[in-house]
Amino acid sequence: MTISRLESDQQQTSSSVFDIVELVRLSLLQSEPARNEKQLELNSALSEKPLLLLGDRQSISQLADNLIDNAIKYTDVAGSISVGLDQLEQLAILTVKDSGIGINPQYQQRIFERFYRVDKARSRELGGTGLGLSIAQRIANQHGGLIQVQSVPGETCFTLLLPMETQDA
Repeated sequence: MTISRLESDQQQTSSSVFDIVELVRLSLLQSEPARNEKQLELNSALSEKPLLLLGDRQSISQLADNLIDNAIKYTDVAGSISVGLDQLEQLAILTVKDSGIGINPQYQQRIFERFYRVDKARSRELGGTGLGLSIAQRIANQHGGLIQVQSVPGETCFTLLLPMETQDA
């Protein structure tokens, strides 16, 4: 239903200005029980100043939650996750890196397709539907942003670039 809603021309979104730094902090706080259960080390480097976006706060929250949840799911016990959020010119740049299983280069662009799973057995075991990254990409696109992945065995990094709200009046 979420994908249908995102693809619908009649989609009703509630746009507002919000601080993505606070949104990511909340996402990290909500993910703490799952991280603790797997004894994952968290390294976070979030901007000290607010990074304001204009868009659908709930959708961007869903996108951040998805990237962080995936990092937790696909990282083995006692692994590590790094989350960074900073500004480059008029872009907010969110990076989510994990020490998980990695994604073979031949599959890296396909992971954004609907229902695509690199490791079907592991995804079923972890409860994945193969929709999360497809939804994340659509949300990023709707906000004028871009999501990319770089991965090698033992390390995956998702980078999200989103245009910031300009303060010009």
